[in-house]
Amino acid sequence: MTAPSPLRVEVMPLPGIAAQVREHLDPAVPLTITSSPAQGVAATLDLAETLAGEGYRVVPHLAARQLSGPEEAARIVERLGPAGIEEVFVIAGDAPRPAGSFTRALDLLRTLRDLQVPWRVGAGAYPEGHPHLGPDAAWLNVHAKAELADVLVTQMCFAADPIAAWLRRLRELGVDTPVLIGLPGPVALPRLLRIAGKVGVGPSLRMLRHQGSGARHLVGGRWDPAALWEELRPVREDPALGVAGVHLYSFNDLAAGASLDLS
Repeated sequence: MTAPSPLRVEVMPLPGIAAQVREHLDPAVPLTITSSPAQGVAATLDLAETLAGEGYRVVPHLAARQLSGPEEAARIVERLGPAGIEEVFVIAGDAPRPAGSFTRALDLLRTLRDLQVPWRVGAGAYPEGHPHLGPDAAWLNVHAKAELADVLVTQMCFAADPIAAWLRRLRELGVDTPVLIGLPGPVALPRLLRIAGKVGVGPSLRMLRHQGSGARHLVGGRWDPAALWEELRPVREDPALGVAGVHLYSFNDLAAGASLDLS
């Protein structure tokens, strides 16, 4: 199995994205493909198979609430195996009503464990609080996920302090699963605010609405993750905190993301 990469890029399976991937991304960079009710499971799996067949390291999202249950999960496992997939990323998903017996990410994570999938499995984490769980329940949730996942990927965040505090607390609780820090890629501020509001990111979003600390992350009216990544250097260089790299939310603007230096 290929070793994990310190950078991976998230895209949405919308028209034209495959051409962007071919133009701007090195096949060695893992590419995660989202799954949402709007595009459907098939769009994620079709794009994953296409790009994996072209030599890309593809990580399809599997949204628990979009699947009918263990039998559909088993069919997806059988389908993706021959495509050369080595990792999947499990989320609960945004569907207001579950399609079947899976209501949360943990349900699907447990099913994949029972199916004994040969892949790496990733799961989501929320440094600024889970959108549907209180603080105590959120910590129990991430602890349970970490027992079933090979890597945790954080929701997008806009400030270093919440990420650092969450990582320290995670390690204090005895969770040693590697973490990829989720950062928004370069995007115009108005669009970023709209997207961030829809996905329910936490309090650090407020910094972007004011001058001062938030302004240094903006270049020409666009969010630039490089400054935040630099602020996080002490965190990511602390071996006790187990930062494995960055998960870049690209918003399908791969031309802008290709020029980033996140060393």
